[in-house]
Amino acid sequence: MAEHPVILLAEDDDVVRELMQLVLESRGFHLLTARTGQEAFTLYCQNKNRVALVISDIDMPELNGIELFIKIRTVDPTFRGVFMSGRFDFEVAARLHELGVTHFLQKPFSPEEMLSAVRSLLPSNTER
Repeated sequence: MAEHPVILLAEDDDVVRELMQLVLESRGFHLLTARTGQEAFTLYCQNKNRVALVISDIDMPELNGIELFIKIRTVDPTFRGVFMSGRFDFEVAARLHELGVTHFLQKPFSPEEMLSAVRSLLPSNTER
């Protein structure tokens, strides 16, 4: 039996991270969580064979979401991610587009919006 794919969730706001974790775990997803970009990168490197998707805030301490994306891509050029932010910045949006990021969530977003982004990047048999 194949091991269930893992989502790495990187969010520095404890309340937002815990709510997202609750929603994702209630749908059967397995999660690793990080409070900073550097913690997320370390977790990714330690679990790269299990992590199927990263969901990351853009504005985080130590490494922001874009820096995290670039570092993970050096380890795994096929890495897929969903990025989110509470503020819209045309420069950030342009940079994400340049890097090939296809999924961005503007906070606040609904659980359905988040799940839709996750489902579009993961195989269909990963949810309960």
